[in-house]
Amino acid sequence: MDLFEKVEKIRRIANVSFEEAKEALEQSNGDLLDAMIYLEKNGKVESAGMGTHSTENESTPEYEAIPVMDKKKKDGDSFGKKVADTLKICGEYLSNNHLVAVKDGKIKFDIPLWAVVILALVTQCLIFVLMIISLFFGWTYKFEGRDNMSGAQDVMDKAKDAADQIKEQFEGSKNN
Repeated sequence: MDLFEKVEKIRRIANVSFEEAKEALEQSNGDLLDAMIYLEKNGKVESAGMGTHSTENESTPEYEAIPVMDKKKKDGDSFGKKVADTLKICGEYLSNNHLVAVKDGKIKFDIPLWAVVILALVTQCLIFVLMIISLFFGWTYKFEGRDNMSGAQDVMDKAKDAADQIKEQFEGSKNN
């Protein structure tokens, strides 16, 4: 909330002039509650002690709730913790799952997913192009590990099926 909004809020709540509201905010370093107290002490508004009090839940339009920032959000602790937690989960996921390549029924390599990610970054995704090409030469890939990777495995199975269909169409057109 900028200074103008605060001044307007003080003016509306305390029924004082713009100058009085601005002076109260300046004297209280921009704090709305301190500004109201300043105005009460200087006799500009009716003291809170002179009014009536009730235990009933009433809504009074002259006093509105002023949002207060959560200390964690202000300090940025929650953001840093979320980033750290996310990195920890990603690290565990990439370490506990792996990619297995099979050719002619034999496992050719079995590497953790973190190694696949590093290879993809280093080779600028050339590794994925090579994997797709290798599907045409009888290689298959599957994901194994602690986590449920059925979605990723479905993608690999569909890629293998598509490669087999293309290979069959190519061989069929070559024989005709």
